[in-house]
Amino acid sequence: MLRQRDAPDDGAQAEAWLQRVLRATLIDHYRRRASRQRGEEAYTREPREDRNGPEADAVPLYRCVCLALQRLKADHTELIRCIDLEEAPRAGLPPSRV
Repeated sequence: MLRQRDAPDDGAQAEAWLQRVLRATLIDHYRRRASRQRGEEAYTREPREDRNGPEADAVPLYRCVCLALQRLKADHTELIRCIDLEEAPRAGLPPSRV
């Protein structure tokens, strides 16, 4: 049996003690429930990504390419950005750059 250090000895004290315990338990319950509801509401308001389309894997791939481009020479980076990422026509570029 668990005992509390300040457990009541007579009936009136026991009732008051139980009321305090019950009140604290109910308050904790309702606070937890309110917190959970706020979390669920915030979750439903967050924007969702459509992971079903063909572009679903494009974003991580684009980030990977951008990180790789940072390691290249400036001329090469500019050329790749123009042709592959911005889809500029190759005909407009000088032959030395293509």
